[in-house]
Amino acid sequence: MLSNAQLARLDAETRGRKVLNVFVNARETDAVGRLSWRTTLESALTRTRKALADAPHAERNALDGAAARVLEMADRWSAHAEAGGWVAFVTEDAVVHEEARPVGDTPMVAWRDGVATLAYVCLPPLAPPVLAVLVNARSARILRWAGGALSHVDTIHAHAQARRAGHMGDAPREHFHGGTRGTTTSEAMQRTALTARERMMRELADRLQELAGSDAVIVIGGTPVPAREAWRALSHALTDRALQLGGFSIWATEAEIVRAAQDGAARLARAQQSARVATLLERAGARETGITGAAGTLLAVRAGAGRDVLFTPRFVTRHPDDAELLVREGLTHGAELLEVSGEAAEQLDATGGGVGALLRFPPLRAAAPPATAG
Repeated sequence: MLSNAQLARLDAETRGRKVLNVFVNARETDAVGRLSWRTTLESALTRTRKALADAPHAERNALDGAAARVLEMADRWSAHAEAGGWVAFVTEDAVVHEEARPVGDTPMVAWRDGVATLAYVCLPPLAPPVLAVLVNARSARILRWAGGALSHVDTIHAHAQARRAGHMGDAPREHFHGGTRGTTTSEAMQRTALTARERMMRELADRLQELAGSDAVIVIGGTPVPAREAWRALSHALTDRALQLGGFSIWATEAEIVRAAQDGAARLARAQQSARVATLLERAGARETGITGAAGTLLAVRAGAGRDVLFTPRFVTRHPDDAELLVREGLTHGAELLEVSGEAAEQLDATGGGVGALLRFPPLRAAAPPATAG
């Protein structure tokens, strides 16, 4: 996946040059289950050639050279269709960029000036790695879901160092205070078990902090009370990307764990988008470090004030030229770019015109007129 800086560099390098932009949905299949993305790709290339029927001979030759390179690459893609899709930026004489990644439901082939920055930014985000935690009072099992594979990472146990207290008729032991006037045997065992569980939760929180890195999300299931304790034990930095799921049993099968990991990651992503839009609208409403609307957002981004630029699919559909210009300016000035969806997009469409930015510093306001004497 290209970083914003890498995409900005490609945009600058290819501006003014013809580039064949290819976004392939490799999960596309026909009615009998055979891969049909290759046919779709070839048909799109044919349509693109026909659209250049009146173009100069040199440009048609350039497209043919780029298309030939794409079809050579497609031979390799066929062996790795599990990636879900591919993105390629290809000129007449070079492959500018190629990567395997899902591209969503709408493939695209476009012969145009430069790379399709807007289309790339609007690709479905790559699924983050997920740490799935199944916990009860005695143990916590950690599994990792990443790159389509589920693996066991660690199991942490509650090691209770409990001894069975002697019966009242047994010979007394040193420091033994069983019976009605001291701590009962069951109370002592419960206290020991509770201490062991608390120690396990701290150990689990430390291990998850180590494993989560900067991008993994955490989905916690198992017995409800211990699962809640595990979530509360996490550091504040992790609770924003952790979720306790009800109905996610300690005995979950691998398929159920995968579904929980995917569902949890999607729910966290939606919640994070909604929180960012809510923050944007609040700050824009207070005329602080937030602004909405296409014109104001573009001015702020051009001034280097844009930190996070948020926009919706509806804004892209209705104002594609404005959206592409905004994305290019955002890349040039180091802004983070995010197409929001679902409820977050509905909220931004309704209140902010489908686009806005969280700012590094407040927008400039008109200076107050000088005070007059007397």
